[in-house]
Amino acid sequence: MSQYSEALFDTSVLPSAIETDDADILLSFYEMFIEVTRESWLQLPITPASSELSRVRDITHKLKSSAASVGALRLRSALQSLEQQAADQQATGITEHIAQTALVVAESLNAVQAHVDLIK
Repeated sequence: MSQYSEALFDTSVLPSAIETDDADILLSFYEMFIEVTRESWLQLPITPASSELSRVRDITHKLKSSAASVGALRLRSALQSLEQQAADQQATGITEHIAQTALVVAESLNAVQAHVDLIK
């Protein structure tokens, strides 16, 4: 069970935000989200030194905004928490926090991909 109470993926968020139900447009956004999230997450240091916390903060901030815009609400919350820890320069426990967030990243990407597969 996740420590985050938000929905894993709310399919109503993106269509509402961009004011369209056009499948091709939505697919484009979702596929870009999946690609960028995967690539960006791979850039995140898994066991960051204190000097790398600003990089963790920057990456999680960018991903948090993307997750919110497509409706990956649990991921947004997880990234927000990790971003705050990095912004507060709290290196203790951050490796475990990154590992926990990685699980939410994987769950969220799977949920978005499953939705993409449905609307294709």
